[in-house]
Amino acid sequence: QVAFLKEELSKATRRDETVIVATHHPSGALDVTTGTALTEQSLVRVLNDHPCVRLHLAGHLHDNIVMDRGGYVEIVTGSIIDAPQQGRVIEIWRSGDAVELRYWLFSHLDDIESPDEANAALFADPLLPMRRIAAGLAGVQTRRRANQ
Repeated sequence: QVAFLKEELSKATRRDETVIVATHHPSGALDVTTGTALTEQSLVRVLNDHPCVRLHLAGHLHDNIVMDRGGYVEIVTGSIIDAPQQGRVIEIWRSGDAVELRYWLFSHLDDIESPDEANAALFADPLLPMRRIAAGLAGVQTRRRANQ
């Protein structure tokens, strides 16, 4: 698998592609004693050896972490079932040789308030009760609107 990864990244570099490497385990969770062929340092080295790699996206830790790895960014993103139940949006913008990553977190528990009573119907959220139940199952305290 390591030889395959290196070969594919070399091909992508030659084709001037932008690559996202997605793995379940982040680089910091790699340990040869658990059966992986790569350590954290060796994976970071492999990915940095290929300038086409812009992002390593991983999970496993159920936490939200962003690390600058030199030539690329490693983003560890949590599960939406775990508190504080956040999702992540990642955008990749490419213009010529420049590649820009934009990323942010959002919470599906965020309520958007109506600016006035005349527009309240536009802000009605039929899924809010279900979102609150999911939050309760995950042990998250939700805030309630004054009129609910």
